[in-house]
Amino acid sequence: MAAVSWVLIAGVKNIAGMGYESDPFQPIVIPFNISAILSVYLLGVWLVQRAEGSWIRRATTSGANNSYGVYTAQLVFLNCLLWLGLGGSSLPWLLQVVVAIVVTYGGSWLLTAVLARTPLAQPLTGRKQATWSSLWPASRRLSANPADA
Repeated sequence: MAAVSWVLIAGVKNIAGMGYESDPFQPIVIPFNISAILSVYLLGVWLVQRAEGSWIRRATTSGANNSYGVYTAQLVFLNCLLWLGLGGSSLPWLLQVVVAIVVTYGGSWLLTAVLARTPLAQPLTGRKQATWSSLWPASRRLSANPADA
């Protein structure tokens, strides 16, 4: 609420030190971004602790492992979508947004998953090199004895 109020006041009145409404380096942006990052981090910690052994824990861990690669690769996919004409298409804007989000996140995640298995994994994805066999999770063995699974 404070960030929105700050930007609105900066847009209506040109007060020295508040910055312009289009300025990405307004003073209010720093605590807002720190709060947003901290909130997402704490949500991830809470999800991992509460959902031990569940798909939520695996999804949160995968998201954390791939976050840097997705962050750096997203513009490649967004620019490709624009080049293919998604921004100027006759599709409804809501459908364009959904397509952009699904393609951008899915493509970035897949690219990051593949790049994490190359020798350049550290600089490209921000994590250590993973094995190719870990790309797809191994299926659980079906066994009559639960201790064997």
